[in-house]
Amino acid sequence: MKPAILLLILGSSLIAQQITLVSPSETDIAKQHKLLEQAWQQWEASDAGLERSLFTAPAERVLARIERGRQHALAYHQQRARFLETVLNALQRELARFQEDEPQMTPPLPAPDPRKLDVLLEEQKRLAKKLSAAGLPKHEQRSLTEANSLLAQLAENIAAQQKLYDAFQHNEAQAQKARRALVDSYGTLIELLEEQLRLNDEKRQLWLDYYDSLHQLVEAGPSQAGPAKASQAKERK
Repeated sequence: MKPAILLLILGSSLIAQQITLVSPSETDIAKQHKLLEQAWQQWEASDAGLERSLFTAPAERVLARIERGRQHALAYHQQRARFLETVLNALQRELARFQEDEPQMTPPLPAPDPRKLDVLLEEQKRLAKKLSAAGLPKHEQRSLTEANSLLAQLAENIAAQQKLYDAFQHNEAQAQKARRALVDSYGTLIELLEEQLRLNDEKRQLWLDYYDSLHQLVEAGPSQAGPAKASQAKERK
């Protein structure tokens, strides 16, 4: 199981339900999401059963599989960074247009679709259930905990946005106050996406180190790598 993909979930809900942050003509979120899915599938395929075959297949073949897994892990995290940047840029454009249109007393954007919040809440339940599973590797526990924390913050901000949009139906003073709060909310969402980009870089390096360690284990041979292999397996994913 690879680390949880917070923005993949969010992006897929936006696309499947035709909920867009900006006009489809102004962004390639759907294209980047499709490429991200493809990169994920290629990584999954190359990594399937890799650890079980470390010392049961010819070393040359295993080393080639490790290198393929390493390259696919690198490609996946690079594509994930592009996808996150695409969503981030879309939010930044929305915020800029919203701020430029400040004299208007009604928001120029459609109200947030509550289905986005439902998707995030469902994903929170799924991650909580997985975190409660016994014997979950430390690496995956850490990744799921980070994703669950960010999901909660995103859900809170989306719920807050819905309330802030509703506030625009009230008088001028309330609308101005809501506008300022809405700008702050966009800023928080942008910060969360920037944090996802930072975490993506960290996770990419962790996975590259992991494949490098597998390479060293295979080169060392089963007689010298038994204890080390068990330790690496515990830290896996």
